[in-house]
Amino acid sequence: MVDTLRQIDFKIGSDFEMVSVTIDPSETPDRAKENIDIYLKRYNLSEAKDGFHFLIGEEKNIRKLAKETGFQYKYVDSQKLYSHPPVFILLSPEGKIVRYIHGLDYDPKTMRLALIEAAEGKIGSPINMASYGLGCFVFDETTGKYTFQAMALMRLGGLLTIVGLAVGLIPYWFFRKGRTQRTNENLTSNQVTA
Repeated sequence: MVDTLRQIDFKIGSDFEMVSVTIDPSETPDRAKENIDIYLKRYNLSEAKDGFHFLIGEEKNIRKLAKETGFQYKYVDSQKLYSHPPVFILLSPEGKIVRYIHGLDYDPKTMRLALIEAAEGKIGSPINMASYGLGCFVFDETTGKYTFQAMALMRLGGLLTIVGLAVGLIPYWFFRKGRTQRTNENLTSNQVTA
């Protein structure tokens, strides 16, 4: 996760917040602090410290949060560990779940587009927001990645064609109308003098 986040141009702490929640109620504040230190060192950006949050909690609160987010896990007593799918859950600034990205290896392009989607266009360049807003990229549930949508490109091409035609033809029509009127006036004045 951290390796992927290092590859994108949005930064933890300034562009978005990163919250990691343990599902193990026996985790301690000291262990959470160790995790922050490990990940900050790996992320290699000291100003991100205020944007990294590692949360611990009581079992009832962990279960409630897991239920609210649709995250499923179970404790395997024989192995003394928790079994769960690896997932990255992206939230909007209002706390609405926008996207689930499953797996251990996160694609930087997918993560970048998911962050733009989660922020509802509040981060990224105007080009990023336009490409997302026009529907050029859509999230494919089967691959877990954002994919380019050809229909969006065709819509954009059609829009540009209409704009180009309007810019080229509207002045032509106006100038042609004026020229036709002057030609008709010249013909009429020539007929009167003849």
